[in-house]
Amino acid sequence: MGDVVYRCVIATSRAVFRGLGLRIELRGEEHLPTTGGAVLASNHVSFLDFLLVGLVGVERGRLVRFLAKESVFRPPLLGWAMRRMRHVSVDRAHGTAALRQAVRAAEAGEVVGIFPEATFSRNESLRPFRRGAAAVAVWDQVPLVPVVVWGGQDVLAVRGRWFRLRWGVAVTVVVGEPLRPGPHADPAVVTDVLRARIGDLLRDREAARDRQPLLTR
Repeated sequence: MGDVVYRCVIATSRAVFRGLGLRIELRGEEHLPTTGGAVLASNHVSFLDFLLVGLVGVERGRLVRFLAKESVFRPPLLGWAMRRMRHVSVDRAHGTAALRQAVRAAEAGEVVGIFPEATFSRNESLRPFRRGAAAVAVWDQVPLVPVVVWGGQDVLAVRGRWFRLRWGVAVTVVVGEPLRPGPHADPAVVTDVLRARIGDLLRDREAARDRQPLLTR
């Protein structure tokens, strides 16, 4: 049932993206393994990032189980869908429980999606990273795959209780080569390397915009 809901959400979101005329460029998706556990770690600029980063999994035949703040699960319909899709609720006051769920998911061969900044960055400057993504990769010995997403903040702009949609926006999703920390690696050190790698991808994202849009293939 959960995967049926997830696939319906994917189909609906892609139809909406087409209707909005989004020019989505996805590059480097081959860096996500097609089998086995993995962690996708991305910068975070908009509410659409879950759907956009999730496209990396879609292209590789995977479903990404994201960690999302607990408030996302409160609205009845959205909360029902999030739970059916097996996303993980994060209570920031008790984040260890969510981290344990992420560890179990990756250990079971799932792709776990984490936004290490834990909130939106309103510009290209990355916020400090939390160590959860690196910790899951170290504990489970799975690839830690850096991702950069950019453009979603221009599609859906939120101002208080109001939001505004824009058509024809260029969106970039770039996947970098995975980090493969050893079993005794320090998650703090791995987090620093991850942040530097995502920063490099963020600065280089312009190179991806010259390619054909994903959703018009």
